[in-house]
Amino acid sequence: MGYQGEYSPDGRWWWDGYRWIPVALPSAAAYPQQEVAYAGFWIRFLAWFIDWLVLGVAGFVIGFVLGVTAALLGYRASLGVIGYGQAVLVAWLYYSFLHSSRAQASLGMMATGLSVVGADGMRIGFGRATGRYFASVLSGLLCFVGYLMIAFTARHRGLHDMMARTYVVRARPQQLYGVR
Repeated sequence: MGYQGEYSPDGRWWWDGYRWIPVALPSAAAYPQQEVAYAGFWIRFLAWFIDWLVLGVAGFVIGFVLGVTAALLGYRASLGVIGYGQAVLVAWLYYSFLHSSRAQASLGMMATGLSVVGADGMRIGFGRATGRYFASVLSGLLCFVGYLMIAFTARHRGLHDMMARTYVVRARPQQLYGVR
């Protein structure tokens, strides 16, 4: 027959097997709005640093294997291009898959209790996560001004967050929706 879904304990959300969907409420005044804690600059920097360490180790291992393989096959002149392409590909897939996953966070964000959400407070898709990743490259290219905006904007949004219409919040997905 298949999975039928379930309501959250407070009855405000429906799990369809993929995501939480808000249920129409009889009165918005009956349920007060949940206060959202946006993640500030330093906690996001710590999450980034953890991700940087993870990607550094992964990049070293993958780069070593690719480098040895290329050297054995005689592709000495293209090792720099292979290394750079591999670094961009691994970082793009790492951030895009994890930010659009059920966890809604990279490993560094998971370690610091942060989540990436869309403007509606829900999980973002892979396409938006991809756009957010490449917009974050732009944030870094502008002398890191796009990242520094996190410290000075009202909801702690960087340029890449604004471009992708996302927020980074201090909550895990189950805390966001009030369910297990």
